[in-house]
Amino acid sequence: MNIAVYINSRLKESNDLQMEVTHLLAENNLKYKWIEKNNLSDWADIVLVIGGDGTILRMAKSAVEHNVKILAVNAGNLGFLTTFEKSNLKDAIQFLKAGNYYLDNRSLLECKVNGQHYLAVNEVAIHADYTYSIKKENADKNSKVIRASIQLNNRFVTNIVASGVLVSTPTGSTAYSLSAGGAILTPNLPAFIYTPIVANSLTSRPIVYRDDNILSIELQEKSANAILLCDGENIAYLPKDSKVQIYKADKFVTFIRRVDDNFFENYKKRVEK
Repeated sequence: MNIAVYINSRLKESNDLQMEVTHLLAENNLKYKWIEKNNLSDWADIVLVIGGDGTILRMAKSAVEHNVKILAVNAGNLGFLTTFEKSNLKDAIQFLKAGNYYLDNRSLLECKVNGQHYLAVNEVAIHADYTYSIKKENADKNSKVIRASIQLNNRFVTNIVASGVLVSTPTGSTAYSLSAGGAILTPNLPAFIYTPIVANSLTSRPIVYRDDNILSIELQEKSANAILLCDGENIAYLPKDSKVQIYKADKFVTFIRRVDDNFFENYKKRVEK
């Protein structure tokens, strides 16, 4: 078993954590390498990531690319994606050595726009580009909201006027989507959730749909120019009349979990912090 180890260097206790992890891995005779966030390789079977959910999300796409499993240790605020807390590093290392775990495969979103493809672990978001609207002279008074047509498998679902829209995986249903009023999806549910952000109509509600559908968001002529974000990262600029297709990726991200892991207990523990 080859273990890559990454710690968010911006943590104030990163040096202390690194020393502790190094000692524990050596003590347990585990083969490991310290890595930077962009140099994960096929050498590793597992990547031990210590940080918050943002750190884990950034590492997850690299882990998918190299088919590496993730053991996530929380050193941030919430830690929805994590299995252990930084205060339990000894338990985490011993747990890893014992191999008494199960593999939690989480579905990913893939979105296509302008011939480019992007992956998301949590969500794909489209926001009105307020900066563009403010800078543009004689901007349309209605240009600060998204006006879009929503379709599933090329069948019309609804028109929306909103600050933005989200499409989330079950993993992402406890993140941005939840704060926008979306439902919580259990991790193994074969579904995604579409959630409008600050919609201008009370009839614009979140929609849960099967994950074998293709959801399309097509900006209309009177829409604001927009930006596309994947897991909070600004990916692309979307001029009016852009069309974004969002569907289940043919890859997945794998987290290492305890066999007694309970999704609802973990959720309760995180939100009550």
